[in-house]
Amino acid sequence: MTVDLSHPSPVPIQRGAPLMRYMDIGKFYDLLSTQEIHFARLDLLRALDPREGRLPDVVRNDMKDLCRMSLAEVQSDPRFPSKETDARALKDSATVLFDTMEGIAGQMYVHCWHAGADESMAMWNSYSGRGAGVAVSSTAGALCDAIEACHRKLIGGAVKYINPGAVAAEVGNVYNLVFRKHKAFEFEREFRLVFSTTGEKEVGHEIGKVDPRKFIRLKTPTHSYITRITPSPNIPSRERLLIKHLCDRFGLAQVFQPSALSFDPDG
Repeated sequence: MTVDLSHPSPVPIQRGAPLMRYMDIGKFYDLLSTQEIHFARLDLLRALDPREGRLPDVVRNDMKDLCRMSLAEVQSDPRFPSKETDARALKDSATVLFDTMEGIAGQMYVHCWHAGADESMAMWNSYSGRGAGVAVSSTAGALCDAIEACHRKLIGGAVKYINPGAVAAEVGNVYNLVFRKHKAFEFEREFRLVFSTTGEKEVGHEIGKVDPRKFIRLKTPTHSYITRITPSPNIPSRERLLIKHLCDRFGLAQVFQPSALSFDPDG
């Protein structure tokens, strides 16, 4: 199994591109103890971003209108063709396409990192809160190589940030919807690994059916891809020692490194 880093849907990223993944201490312990990375079902991410895995607003609104409007209304609307055969074909295809596109998120699983080598306070605050957190560093190539063999085809790359009210993402490939997010999330600089479970026994090939699994984990030995482990800046000493202890326990003491953002005004 290999990860495709040349798929046309995501923004291309080089194998040597640095990555960071921010998390709380509980998730850090889970990562080390299970040696697995966690893929979340895409539709469940809509709790934070309701547009996840959906058509851009401008396209979605047109498709919803085509689905509800009569043929005569479609023909009279300047957005759509007035010729009856063209209007009918557009209306029929929009109904099928809308259902397909709206349903893909229930069969897509994603695992996300921040693309960059430098720490980001926005990311610390978003993913580890203002308390104790950990950032794990790697590269795109090392992470992809570390994922142990499985039958799934993974696609990797960076998210493209758009204005969904003005930009129409290509609808010819469903992965375009997975690798597009609102510009408001641009600070995340997100790198994603993605796979689809369409065709697997849990969902078959049924359009719109939601995979009953909320997440899927893939074996990924941490020593083969983690290049640095950084506790959050100004972390309380007790939690910092806990993180260092976990690094020692799981054979990663050599990659433990204090945060470059830590500051002691009395030091």
